Amino acid sequence: MSRYSLLLLGVVVLLAAGCSTRPAWQDDPKAATIAYWHEQPASVAVVADDYDTLWSAADNARRRFGFTVDFSDHRGGLLRTQPRTGGQWFEVWRDEQRTLPDVAEASLSTVRRSVQFDFVRDGSASRVEPRVVVEKLAVRGDTFRRAEDDPAKPRFGWHAAGRDTALEATLANRIAKRTGGTIVRADSAVVDSLRR
Repeated sequence: MSRYSLLLLGVVVLLAAGCSTRPAWQDDPKAATIAYWHEQPASVAVVADDYDTLWSAADNARRRFGFTVDFSDHRGGLLRTQPRTGGQWFEVWRDEQRTLPDVAEASLSTVRRSVQFDFVRDGSASRVEPRVVVEKLAVRGDTFRRAEDDPAKPRFGWHAAGRDTALEATLANRIAKRTGGTIVRADSAVVDSLRR
């Protein structure tokens, strides 16, 4: 593919992302928190026989996409990563953004993702549910004002925008391949409710 074709493709992708429609804003402050999105149902889960193998596979999957561990509780069944800022369109080695609109969005604004794996032991089987929360950087309109003028008001902050169900499915597939586990998918209504 020629350089001109790649440049044209990049422009088309960026224009498409700018013209895409978003759901209407819901004036619900709870929906802008990570905790809110972690409490929502899982879009996908992996069921396997051995808990330790399942844990190891989930840890391998998070490492594969470059996420760093923030909190790890093997006994309690929780593995959480630090947020990772999304790559730009030219960072072809970064593939945690699974769709073209996600790549375009990360190139036009600052977006980050964090992963949480919830583990459940159920008799002889164990289950892991990956949850990927997407956050966007929000900047106050008065960006030229110095922070010292009003230190109580932060100039910028992160707000949760939804879940990345495509990356959740990819993580589940990797875990299932390593463990020989079974993938259990939520119905489409649940998955649609989680998308941003």
